[in-house]
Formats: sequence, C-alpha cells, structure tokens
Amino acid sequence: MDLDETRVQLKILLDLLYKKKSILEQILTITENQFLIIHSDEKNMDFLDEMVKEKSHLIDKVNEIDEHFLNLYNKISFQIKKNADLYKDIIKKLQERIKDISDTDAKIKIQEEKNRQELLININSKNRKRGLFKPKKEIIDAYKKYGLKKDH
Repeated sequence: MDLDETRVQLKILLDLLYKKKSILEQILTITENQFLIIHSDEKNMDFLDEMVKEKSHLIDKVNEIDEHFLNLYNKISFQIKKNADLYKDIIKKLQERIKDISDTDAKIKIQEEKNRQELLININSKNRKRGLFKPKKEIIDAYKKYGLKKDH
C-alpha cells in the first residue's frame, strides 16, 4: 500500500468517525427525550417503546461503523506507524474526533443513568400509591407488631 492510498484510507476513517458522531448525537437526543417522557405526568409508553427501537437501530449502525473502522485501521496501522510524520494532520483530526465521540458517549451514559433513576423513582412512587411499597421503618414496625402478637 502506497502513501497516497494510506492517506485516502485515513480520510475514510475520518468520515466514519464523523458518521459515528452524528449517530451518537441522535442517540443522545433520543435519550434526552426519553427522560422528558419518563418525567412527565402523561407517560406515552408506546412512544417510549418506539424511541427504544430507534435507539437500538442506531446502536446497530454505530457497531457496524466501529467494525468497519477497526478492520480498515488494522489494514493500514503499519503504514501509519511507519510514516506518522506524513499523516500527522489527519491523525490529529482523528484524535480530535475520537475525543468528541468519547464526550458524547459519556453524555449518553450520564443521561441513561438519569433516565434509570427517574424510572425507579416513578416505579417506587406508583408502588407507594398502590400500597405495594412501604418505607423500611413501616416494614420493621410491622414485623415488631407481628412478633409481639405471636408471643402473646
């Protein structure tokens, strides 16, 4: 593989990273919107399910991009290492894009955790309203009363 061909392959890698970043931004938007639905009083579970399906589809695309990126990188990594100075401009762009992707990925993970916490709060709240969930103190008091009744 010659130097020009390697440069073309590096540009393809950069394009793949741009696509991945774009898809991750879509996933972040969906994840943020999921929070709004979870947090709202009127939960549209069908819409939430559709969002989950769309996110799953986008995650599959990210995985395909990752696989393609890795395969291509493995083919040219020797040339890159051997001639790093010749490709430093593109390598720098790749590194910047990877950092952007990592930042977006971290935002998604943080938002997913917020969504999970909000969902747990909602479930616990519904269970309390239905009497299915009782605070720890109530459970302990109930056991104490039960124990006292058995002794008599």
